[in-house]
Amino acid sequence: MKYRLPDKIKTGGSPCALPDYASLRDELGKLTHPARPDVNWRRVQTLCLRLFEHNGVELQSVCWYTLARMHTAGLAGMNDGLFITGTLVRYQWSVMWPACVHARTEILAGLSQRLQNVLRILTIKDRYDLHALYQSEKYLAELGDCLARHELRQACRLDALQQEVRSAITCLENMSDGGGDEPRTELPLHAVASTESDDEPARFAWSAEPEREPTLSAGIFGPRRRRMRLQDFALGAVSALILGGLLSWGIHALNRPMSEERQLEATLTPLPQPLSPEQLNRLWYDSSLTETEGGRLVDATRQQLVWLQSLPPDWAQQYGQALIRQARTLWPDNPDILSLQANWQKQLEAGALPLSELNGWHQGMARLQVLTARLGALDEKGVQYLTVSELKAEVYAITRALESAVPAGERLRRLAEGNDGKTTSLLKNEERPAPVNPHF
Repeated sequence: MKYRLPDKIKTGGSPCALPDYASLRDELGKLTHPARPDVNWRRVQTLCLRLFEHNGVELQSVCWYTLARMHTAGLAGMNDGLFITGTLVRYQWSVMWPACVHARTEILAGLSQRLQNVLRILTIKDRYDLHALYQSEKYLAELGDCLARHELRQACRLDALQQEVRSAITCLENMSDGGGDEPRTELPLHAVASTESDDEPARFAWSAEPEREPTLSAGIFGPRRRRMRLQDFALGAVSALILGGLLSWGIHALNRPMSEERQLEATLTPLPQPLSPEQLNRLWYDSSLTETEGGRLVDATRQQLVWLQSLPPDWAQQYGQALIRQARTLWPDNPDILSLQANWQKQLEAGALPLSELNGWHQGMARLQVLTARLGALDEKGVQYLTVSELKAEVYAITRALESAVPAGERLRRLAEGNDGKTTSLLKNEERPAPVNPHF
């Protein structure tokens, strides 16, 4: 029964438990047998193809397959095996069997040595094999580059095999340039390429997935399949871009803050400060503001002043209370918010007038009205008069009541009359007149 390379192959695991692998190992054990019996290379090729079909491709069986193909199909067979080996090393290095790097190195070094030995006894028939040698050189260079990336090129000893191929290429090129017909040496029977159909160059597709999956990752394709692969790749790339764009838009839409959140952030933004005199001078000298821009800024300044005039006198206190209220609403159980509220309340109480001073002005004015009424009553009766001592006592009490709560207008007058531009304290009344002694 003839086995051909499957149309689609996959990366396989360990084949040690399979009977085909045991048969392969026994057959290739003849290479090191003291009696040196002949190896049935066609049977080796068939067993390798069975392993490819049932277990998948791994490094040991593909190297045996390469060696068998070279014995049965010559240079074309070696190229088939080198291509599969290079594809496996290039795309499946992290998952292929065996996993041990030392074992991989020994397998590839053994393959290189045996291919070199076969190539030495394989006398090239004519210059038509030159194209096959060019392919061999290309596949070996690609395989060497892959191994060099893993720092295993020297350990796998591919350089000697590449040198052997280059020597054969040089020999054929010289034969072509000379134009003479050199005598041909007949090849050994085991090195002659078979003309049977199962020794034709292999065509297959590589898949890293199980066989039921239709996805192909690498392989030898015809022009139509190559075009289909490019179309599928382009379609997948466009789909990935569209999906990525939709995903980014969705994430942005989900993370975009609500209008209330943006307004909350705006309430916590510090108010901008006017420019300092140095900044204003620098802007006046270096700025390139046009008349149109200047007019726009003047209008904006006017609107800002109108807004400031519309603010109530206690705007800062109201704004602070609103900030505390929104923080308490959003985080009612946060101890930092409670501490913040307590500190704010203490600052408000420290800046407010004491309760004892709130009624001082009113009490002074009330006592002054009572005194005025008593004096008027004495004039009407014409019999009773206040003594000087009583009058001084009343005036002293009225003065103390009025001085305990100085009106805002009086405070502003004292500020305007400050000596040497120094501001007089609003809380300390330094200009109080000497208290009136009610006793003589």
